[in-house]
Amino acid sequence: MIALVLKGGLCVSFDDRFAVSVKLGDPGQLFDIQTGRCYMLFAGHTGMISAVKFNQKLLVSAGSDATLRIWEISSGRCERVIEGHLGEITCLQLDDDIVISGSEDHTAKIWQISTGTCLKTFQGHTGAICCLQNTSTTLVTGSTDTTIRMWDIQTASCKRQLTGHTGHVFCIQFDLEYICSGSNDTCIKIWSAKSGKLIRTLTGHHLGVVCLQFDHTKIVSGSADKTIKVWSIKTGHNLYTLNHHTGSLWALHFTTNKMVSSSIDGSLLIWDFAFQKSKSRVCGRRHNSSSDRPTKDVDRLEDSEHEGAFNLLDNGN
Repeated sequence: MIALVLKGGLCVSFDDRFAVSVKLGDPGQLFDIQTGRCYMLFAGHTGMISAVKFNQKLLVSAGSDATLRIWEISSGRCERVIEGHLGEITCLQLDDDIVISGSEDHTAKIWQISTGTCLKTFQGHTGAICCLQNTSTTLVTGSTDTTIRMWDIQTASCKRQLTGHTGHVFCIQFDLEYICSGSNDTCIKIWSAKSGKLIRTLTGHHLGVVCLQFDHTKIVSGSADKTIKVWSIKTGHNLYTLNHHTGSLWALHFTTNKMVSSSIDGSLLIWDFAFQKSKSRVCGRRHNSSSDRPTKDVDRLEDSEHEGAFNLLDNGN
């Protein structure tokens, strides 16, 4: 296992190599999650940083001050400040010269980074937008009004509204087949991306579902109940539960054989699909740990299609 303790910081965005942590009153940090080395500091928002996305060249931060800031990673310089929202910006998507933002002002906006121009505004939710994801043609948003909306990006018109959650929709992901959503009502819902019909509701978390990701076999969800659950996307069965965080989950991201999760407890955990003795490193100290085991040691992904278990990842030593 590699466990990074952020000393009061909150890891708000990451991939399988880099992560961004923020702390009220301190600059944000972009750092290497394998080594802990800081690559970049950024400061300038007049309130808390609430959302961050980055690619190889740029980092976009958004805050409670309702602004977006565009940073060049190589220099650490703020290239542009973008204004236009009337409330805190809660979520972002970044794609080349385009960034999409969702806000407590009930709208989502598409911006051109190079000019700072607002290209589209999506209006229709009656509550704050908590999450969003897009393709080149479709934007999907989830809101505190308990609904999910699918939008035509070219016309900024709502194509479909999905109803069924009874709490705020905190997280969402979609592909050509499925839309998966997580809510403060503790449920995960799987919808048909083509028809909008509800396929299945997953229950098992005891508090709100705050983050999720899925692929063709599984859904991984993180909750305010401090657990991560892995589900079969085809059957809805809970395959196993991970309970190493001591606070509400905040975000997670997985690839084929690795997962990264962060929590409001200030930790960032890196997991591996492997049957091996796990190790941990906390604040630079390494120790063997027989307790670093998943709640269930062995389960079969996708009802025996694949075998695997989540272990906390060794850093190679």
